[in-house]
Amino acid sequence: GELAGRPCIMVSDLLRTTMLFARARKVCGSVVTVFVLRLGVMLPMVPSLSTLSRLHLPVRQRIACHASAGMPQTRVELKAAVFRWFDADSDAHLTSHELRQFAQGTGFDGDEGDWLEEYRYICDAVGCDPSKGLTADAFSQMVDDDSEDGCFCSDDELAEMLRSAPASTKPAVATASAQRGSASVMVDHASHFAEERRMGLYDKNCKAWDAAEGFRARSPRIAKVSGFEDCPSTASPQEAVMYFHDQLQNSKYRNGNEDRLARLMAKTSSGDAGWFAFDFDEKSLGGEELSELVLAPEGWKVELSSMPEGYMQHIVTVGHGLQATMGGGAHITSALHRDISKCKRLCDTCLIGVIGRKRAILFSPDEFKGDASWARSPDFTSHALRVLVNLPENQAWAKMEEHASRDDVMGMVLDLEPGMCVFVPHGWWHAVKPIDEFTFITGPSHLSPIAV
Repeated sequence: GELAGRPCIMVSDLLRTTMLFARARKVCGSVVTVFVLRLGVMLPMVPSLSTLSRLHLPVRQRIACHASAGMPQTRVELKAAVFRWFDADSDAHLTSHELRQFAQGTGFDGDEGDWLEEYRYICDAVGCDPSKGLTADAFSQMVDDDSEDGCFCSDDELAEMLRSAPASTKPAVATASAQRGSASVMVDHASHFAEERRMGLYDKNCKAWDAAEGFRARSPRIAKVSGFEDCPSTASPQEAVMYFHDQLQNSKYRNGNEDRLARLMAKTSSGDAGWFAFDFDEKSLGGEELSELVLAPEGWKVELSSMPEGYMQHIVTVGHGLQATMGGGAHITSALHRDISKCKRLCDTCLIGVIGRKRAILFSPDEFKGDASWARSPDFTSHALRVLVNLPENQAWAKMEEHASRDDVMGMVLDLEPGMCVFVPHGWWHAVKPIDEFTFITGPSHLSPIAV
């Protein structure tokens, strides 16, 4: 029955639901208070996902079907449609962040630690790798399982998910800004990244890039890529400048890059240090062409809906020192950062060498807290490297390399060479500075679900 608008059950019902108490799972949602009326006591019960969904708790208001497609009719079609919706990056897997959206849609409101514990349990139950997520078959198995280990959803509940928002809330052709702003998840970064480390998802040694794993990898990966035929690794700075000029003339770059090219030419002639980023006109270029222009590694599908705005670039440096680093601020520590999009989400990215060599330092996401006033920068105040800001540029960089190389620190130092791709997963801190007098790098980027 209902008492004061809250779900409750009689003692006889309680006896029939004994299995729900078999495992004290910190699962989905608000604690449902069970009133044992005859005993005059109140017992807290933590329900399963399916229990909450039967109580008709609010379903996440972002699910819609294209009018032309109609409502799926069979259970197989319903499960497939729900899976496709929550698979925000269309990689045929529901990662921890994506599956949590489904869980929240059925009532889960636990914290990050609760969810990661439950997520590991789910992956173990359906035989999936937590670093990759649930396949469509595993998701189907989960929502079909009516035991205490499953997350059974009836056909009506699955259909309700697909009906819960009008079709107009998800246009057939969404704008780039709408797509880029969707599917974000706000988590407690400290506990989230600490749990990823505890799960063994971070590795100090770079493995080879696996196209099947793609940007689900949570540690850096290395790949080999082919360079540009019209701008080979042996090109001189003058030849490279002509290549950039051609891209500008062919409308590959956004408007406003003309002045940047002029300044690059001046720096190349004078030998003064400088850092230049030539932004692509993403909206007018297709995904296939962008993939070629940024030398995307095998299996990386560049799509406007999943790329962070303004991150598809050709980056060039001249000379050495602070002005030849991306930070370009008052101190070399400003070069250390994590990639964050304009829509405030962490990004996966690739550093791909085209001309010249660069030195890269990488740290795992949990090595630093984000600066409260500038989330892409680390907060050094309580870290062992807080002394860096008082050191000269070269000494500070050397200290960062030394720290990243320690056995007890999840970090690494790499030399990025022409034809080499370093995949930097979202949240990983990294700093890059040139080794050679003239460098040219590029690489694709991808929006993660993690918001900042």
